[in-house]
Amino acid sequence: MRRPALVQHPGSIDPAALARHSDLAAEAAFRHVASLAATAGVEVSFSQRSGRVAAEILAEARVVNAVLTVVAPVDRPGSATPYIGSHTLRVLEFSGVPVMVVPLRRAT
Repeated sequence: MRRPALVQHPGSIDPAALARHSDLAAEAAFRHVASLAATAGVEVSFSQRSGRVAAEILAEARVVNAVLTVVAPVDRPGSATPYIGSHTLRVLEFSGVPVMVVPLRRAT
């Protein structure tokens, strides 16, 4: 007996639309951080890459001759404490420059 092919659920999000929204969200986050940095007089650069997260962060830091890499811990819903994920641990272990892990602000 042949099984029917899996079909997309009628209410599910189109993968192309999800990718576009993800890109827009990333751009908005970049603009926000750039604005905060400009206000503080801090020079920053941004790059959007894809691949293995830690390897890409480390490679980009080398390309731009970064003097500092800033990352955030994983924000797990329902968790009361921040969690340092495997990508951040790899960046901390293999970075040639200082790494600052900045906790996300929690809504109060």
